[in-house]
This record gives sequence, structure tokens and C-alpha cells, in this order.
Amino acid sequence: MKRSLALGAIFLFVTLFIAGCDALQQEYMKITISENDKLLTFENGAGLEKSVTFSSTVSWTASVKDEWISVDPLSGDSGSNMITVKTLTENTGNGERKTEITLTAGGEPEIITVMQRGVGDTDEPGTDDPENPEEPENPDPDEPVVSNENFITKIRLTDTEDADYVTDFYITYDANGKIESVERFDTDMENGECIYYDHISHTVTGIDGNEISVRTFEEWISPGDTDGSEITEYTSPIILDENGNAVRQPYSLAEEDSWVEVEYNEDDTIKTWIWAGVDYDAYGLEAKWENGNMVYFNDEDVTYTEYTIPYPGFDFGFFLLLDRWLTPASSYMGTASVNLPAGTTGEWARSFSYEFDEKGRVKVASEDGQLTYEIFYGEQEVQDYPKPAI
Repeated sequence: MKRSLALGAIFLFVTLFIAGCDALQQEYMKITISENDKLLTFENGAGLEKSVTFSSTVSWTASVKDEWISVDPLSGDSGSNMITVKTLTENTGNGERKTEITLTAGGEPEIITVMQRGVGDTDEPGTDDPENPEEPENPDPDEPVVSNENFITKIRLTDTEDADYVTDFYITYDANGKIESVERFDTDMENGECIYYDHISHTVTGIDGNEISVRTFEEWISPGDTDGSEITEYTSPIILDENGNAVRQPYSLAEEDSWVEVEYNEDDTIKTWIWAGVDYDAYGLEAKWENGNMVYFNDEDVTYTEYTIPYPGFDFGFFLLLDRWLTPASSYMGTASVNLPAGTTGEWARSFSYEFDEKGRVKVASEDGQLTYEIFYGEQEVQDYPKPAI
């Protein structure tokens, strides 16, 4: 009798243990997607496309409820991903129609609702449906997304050797999760007064086919230098390939002084990233990827942690390794690093360490214990920065 009770207790313990492990595994296997990307709306025509970005901790699959839309690709690996949703037929009815896309990664699935207007339908889809009053309003594609809690919206960089020198990045996104603008402020304080100020902004001003127009503005003030101050402003393009990936971006006032070029594999993952220019005898900066992670950067190998990048938007690991390179093109560059970098090897070896918040998001990244990156999520207000007196 005692043996039977003991065996029963062991069986119950094992059952609970397995159930607990399954629950933990299900919790880990998840997809993170912006609330704004959970509703797509189309006009009534065929051949219309929209992109959705999301991140997954494991491999994922997508399925479509109805045949009037297509999704490409229908599966992928962990890390940052993008699918393209396309209307295959025209909606010839008078009213809107609705279907669903299901993204599955082993845990709770994520549902994307797709709506298409009917002929002569001018109202916003979903907003006046008496049978579905809880339907969210159609997001305005021209309105920047700054409040999604899973998107990085501010990064503060400080140096332990000079805590008075601070670099702040502010990032906003459009309705498809692409970077809409980047504001960068560099300030240096001394005895309570600003002695150096540099403000650079990159703002998307339009999209025409495979070309995105970006306005760059810079105001630089440094009383200690001969010139003292300078303001520049220019517009340059980001060139996309047929899959919507950025392949070239000029990076200076004169379009051909310097530029970034990106090559992709057949599955749209990054293959190489090159920063080149007419002033270089050879390429200035060069990075290479294999299996979704950067493996080479300027004669140095790159190692990775076990932490996957848990949020959509731009690739924060890419940002760290390429030394703060961040423009709207950063979110058009396919799938970059899947995991957070541990460091680089070689003559200029670097190492990275991380702190995470209760949601598993990176809140602090440190480079060699000297540079500290503080990460902020959700809506941010650009603070007032002091300027030096000239």
C-alpha cells in the first residue's frame, strides 16, 4: 500500500513537473508584434501590398483564413522578421470584407486582421460596424508610432570616463513599424555650461516606388573651434530592391562622397554591409552575416550571446556593432542579427553585457564597462538641450 502511494506521488510529481516545463516552454515560444500591425486595411483593388514586422523567439509559421490575400513568406526563423500581405482579388461588393492571418511559434498565436474596402466604400473600415463596436480604428499610415511598448524609442549613450558627454537618440516609426525619423543630440557640459552641441535629424519625407526620400538636418556648435557653428540641410534617397530591402544610401551632403551598400541572400537576410566613399582607397567599413548573425566586422570576428533580440523595429545588435550607425534605412535592411552580440575579437576587441527588465527587454547595454547604452520604450518627449554661447 505504501509503495503504491509512493509511486502515485512520484507519478503526480513527474506529471506536474512536465506540465510546468511545458508551460514555461510555451511562455518562451512567442511572437511580439506591434498593436498597429494587428490591423491592416486595403482599398478595394487587387495587387495591393503592405508589410508587417514582428519578432519571434523560435521558428514560426503563418496561415491565411481566406484566399483573397497572400502572405510571403509563410514561415521563418527566430529574430526580427517581415511578411508581405497582398490582395489577390478586387472586392467588388458594396461593403468591406475581413479575414485573418495567424502567426504561430508554439505558444499563443498572434492574429492579424485584414480588411478590404468595397466598391464606393469611403468610411474607415471597422469604425462603424454595429456588430463589432470594439474593432480598433484604422491606423493612419502617416502618423508616427511612438507609443508601442516593444519598440525602442530612445537610446542614451554615456561614457564612464566623461559622464558630461551625452548622446541621445529619439526614434519614431510609421504604421508598418519602419523608422520614420531619427533625432540625435550630442552635448558636452562643463561646470554647468554646454561647450559642445550637435543635432542631427533624419526624417522620411516621401516614398516613390523603390526610392525613399530622407531629409537630413544638422546644427553643430563648438565655440572652441575656429568656425564655431554650422548648419547643413539636404535630401538624399534610400534605394530599395524589388523585395523592399534597402540596398544603397548616400551618407553625406554630396551624394557620391560616401554611401552605404547592402547585399542580401535569397531569403532576404543580410549578406554584406559596406560603408564606402571616394576618399577611401578601399572600403571604409565592412560587415558580413551568416545564418542571421553578423560574423565579421572590419577584420574582426563577432561572437553572440544566447539572448535573442526580442523586439521589432531596427536591430539593436547591428546598432552596437556598427558604432551607432542609425538612420531610417536601418529598418529596411532585411533580417540582420538574431541574437545580441557578445563581442568582437581581434586588435580592437570589444565585449558587451546586458541588463533586462521584467518583460525581457534590454534596458541597459554596456560596452567594455565604459560605454553605457540606456534603452527606453514607449512614447518619448524630446527634451530641451542647451546650446553653447558663441
